[in-house]
Amino acid sequence: MQRPRIPKWFRHALGLVLVTGLFCAFSLSAHGQTVKEVHGKKEAPEEAEEVATDKTGEELTKEATKALFEAQEAMKKDDFAGGRRFLTDYLATNPDPIPIVLWHMLGYSYSSEGNMEEARKVFKRGHEAAPDDKELLLNLAIATWEVERFAEAAPLFEKIYATREEKDRKFLQQAAAAWYQAEKFLEAKRVLKQMLALPQKPNPDWYQMIINICMELEQMDEAEDYVHQYLRLDPLKAEYWRLLAQFRLDKDDYRSAAGALEISYAVKPPAKNKSWEDLADLYAYLN
Repeated sequence: MQRPRIPKWFRHALGLVLVTGLFCAFSLSAHGQTVKEVHGKKEAPEEAEEVATDKTGEELTKEATKALFEAQEAMKKDDFAGGRRFLTDYLATNPDPIPIVLWHMLGYSYSSEGNMEEARKVFKRGHEAAPDDKELLLNLAIATWEVERFAEAAPLFEKIYATREEKDRKFLQQAAAAWYQAEKFLEAKRVLKQMLALPQKPNPDWYQMIINICMELEQMDEAEDYVHQYLRLDPLKAEYWRLLAQFRLDKDDYRSAAGALEISYAVKPPAKNKSWEDLADLYAYLN
């Protein structure tokens, strides 16, 4: 039986961008004391107080401030390996807690070089150290998808949706896609059912995928139910009337199959005369 096409977003990641934490907006200062310039070049504030803050209000020691500043300056010149050395040196010589922005910048340095596996490992360490940081969780989920660890990425996207005040459906959509890519069809179906139950108007692609999954699981009655649901939303989809006709033919319900085919051809006339002949033959058989 011909199935609905698989939407492209079930094969590829959403258009999410790896956030860089505070990298682009990171302007270090020591309690309001801006970074000084020497001969036109910026230098980390050697005379900074023992504790500074970044733009999130997170407290930073003098050592962290200097390491992050030097790393940022190197990465601005696309010297990601050089910038990373300042961060790894800091990690090697300073105890916890590690500033959250350091995990963002370190992961960013790897992702900018295309090394998503190392980026994933960094974001995982960061998420374990700061589980409440939403951007680290997002980075971890995206990096995990990018290295095709789909069964690990899926629950991360579900967690993003569950823990954010603003319920953005794209995270559930990405979770369903990841479960599907991992061939965890029951999990993908569970998430898709959750998406279809949301009060907002559903995306037609969701019906395509849940019908596909039900057919993959040989749950034909449930697949047919979702075809009915979709046609109630958009009765001018000829391919879904043809799919409904196939379900009816499989049940030897020829009269209903003929009716569904006739509607399909009325919505979108077939290119081949044989299709009309087949429909005429079906009505002749019924009579």
